[in-house]
Amino acid sequence: MTSELFAAGEAVDLLTVLQRREERVAVYAAIWRKIPTATVISLKLNLPGPIKNNHLILHCFDKLLLQAEKAAAEAGLTYQQMTDWRKAITGPELIWWAQGAASAWKQWAINLETATPAGRLLDIDVLTINGPLSRKDLGIAPRRCFLCQQEAKVCARSRKHTVAEMQAQIDLICRRDELFK
Repeated sequence: MTSELFAAGEAVDLLTVLQRREERVAVYAAIWRKIPTATVISLKLNLPGPIKNNHLILHCFDKLLLQAEKAAAEAGLTYQQMTDWRKAITGPELIWWAQGAASAWKQWAINLETATPAGRLLDIDVLTINGPLSRKDLGIAPRRCFLCQQEAKVCARSRKHTVAEMQAQIDLICRRDELFK
């Protein structure tokens, strides 16, 4: 099955992805230089393969972002947006910063990532000046692979699934959760 979600777009190479990571780290450092107690929230998508952005991917991200904003408001969490890289070739992403307990933000992220199948496509990192918070820090089990339900990191390291299999599943998830509409 060909994935409509990944059918168009400019392919990105590993070097460009790594450069974007360095840009993110620089933004984090700039925030912490000004506000050492800030919690940083990085919102991206888990997208395998060389196509990381196009009109459908951006549309899906924007719909997931609306869910994220609503969930933050419902949880009483407030934030400031630091970056808007929605149109980046490396995939849409935003960086927020907030005051308050990083653990509350991590719980928000986990709730969002597990609320719907499409939420699983979100990659939300919650960081403090001392490093990232993990699921383990909150006593929560690691993420599961959306194809076989094993621990996601195990599948990723072993390359258990092909890019085409993962893209087809992501396409299906986006259709089921009506993110294309």
